[in-house]
Amino acid sequence: MKPLILLPALIFGATLSAQTPPPPPPEGNRPPPPPVINVLDTNHDGALSADEIAAASNSLKQLDRNQDGQLSHEELCPPPPPPPSSGQNGNGSNDGQKSSPPK
Repeated sequence: MKPLILLPALIFGATLSAQTPPPPPPEGNRPPPPPVINVLDTNHDGALSADEIAAASNSLKQLDRNQDGQLSHEELCPPPPPPPSSGQNGNGSNDGQKSSPPK
């Protein structure tokens, strides 16, 4: 009896794995490239050309903020920028004040 139960499960699993992957997100919703890619891809076309690869050593020096000749984790992966605020005072709140209804 167990082989009869197992067969539908295998067929179901095979159909799930055979589905096509989701399409990539639209260009506007794509996160920005990491800083390393930004400095290496000097023409910002999304690909590294032979010239950009040849110039990689000099390009990477732009990330060395403290100019110690090394790229630290903080220099390679800086923290993300804060999310935009939606409040009136810049921190997402309106200081507890009620807004008056439109007239």
